Amino acid sequence: MFIAHAPAGYITSRLLAPAFARTGASYRSFVLCGMLGAVAPDIDLLWFVFVDHRQHSHHSYFTHLPVTWLLAMALSLLWMRRRPATGVLAFSFSLGGFGHMILDTVMGGIRWLAPLSDQTYVFFTPTSDFVGMWWFYFLFHWSFKLELAITLAALLFWLKPHRTSQR
Repeated sequence: MFIAHAPAGYITSRLLAPAFARTGASYRSFVLCGMLGAVAPDIDLLWFVFVDHRQHSHHSYFTHLPVTWLLAMALSLLWMRRRPATGVLAFSFSLGGFGHMILDTVMGGIRWLAPLSDQTYVFFTPTSDFVGMWWFYFLFHWSFKLELAITLAALLFWLKPHRTSQR
């Protein structure tokens, strides 16, 4: 996935924001943290490009291990008990990171059982018969249509006002 992580984080956090409204965290902060968390695993691209010199997939780093985000969610739930407003923001962030793992499983491959196993799980393996620029291949691949659908859904959510009042 290339463009759908932040939009997916927006959709998820926007849908969950009302459930956490009583914690004192602002709606905007909750949604922003969800979006930031949804793109956070790709911070490893900096290491991948500038330090590791593309030696292996950036999905092998700890930021792309589901256990990292499950642990972050568990810690944020504990944090919520002491400081609900900031704990719920940490939860939104870590949930966004976990959602990133789900989206990357579609085409990129994620090690869902790490550190117990190095097995990579992927729903669809991209073919390697395309010669040329890699990004051009993805623009015309069916999975990019899925990304566009997620992005369009997020845009429609954004255009629809959210309810701030509690019933």
